[in-house]
Amino acid sequence: MAHVKALSLNCHGFNLATALYLGRVSHNVDVILLRETWLSDSVSAKIYDALPEFLVFHSSAMENE
Repeated sequence: MAHVKALSLNCHGFNLATALYLGRVSHNVDVILLRETWLSDSVSAKIYDALPEFLVFHSSAMENE
């Protein structure tokens, strides 16, 4: 039976250090759940750029701020 490996990370803001960390660990997981990235939809491409091999879904509460 195959196992799915997941990583859940509370980012407290998505920055270069977060992107570098995800680049290092992304090869060892199948699913990455990011919380509190504090990115608006207009700059959410930072996640896509950091994880090009992943399918990214993004939702932002920052649009209302």
